[in-house]
Amino acid sequence: MGAMSRYLFDTNACIHFRNGHPSLIARVRNLPPDSVIYTSVITLGELYYGIMRSPPQRRAKYELLLLDLLVKFADVLPITPEVAHKYGEIKAQLSAKGKPIPVNDIWIASIALVHDLTLVSSDAHFDLVEGLRREDWMAGGEES
Repeated sequence: MGAMSRYLFDTNACIHFRNGHPSLIARVRNLPPDSVIYTSVITLGELYYGIMRSPPQRRAKYELLLLDLLVKFADVLPITPEVAHKYGEIKAQLSAKGKPIPVNDIWIASIALVHDLTLVSSDAHFDLVEGLRREDWMAGGEES
């Protein structure tokens, strides 16, 4: 894959990106020009869930903010059969260790692993997933 930096934003990273979190925005601005940032259909669903839980009079505004956010990503990555296979592997590994994490986060981790992406998230429980690279850009950008 070479030196190209490729990232997957999870839900909290997307929310902080939309809200202009200073360290996350600085990190995005300082990425090499060939860097690519994705999000996933799982995160998109979680963001729509947040919109649907908000007061009805604010939903249209929030949907426009979401559409504005989505154009900043190279793509919204889907669940594929390969991702589903990886999901089964990860869920079985975590179950065997007695260390479950939220189901949607297993899907997000699966997408990151299948596409060889570094996950941008402040959720430390992702570190329980074997082989997953995670960086927390909300804490100033240090790797974890």
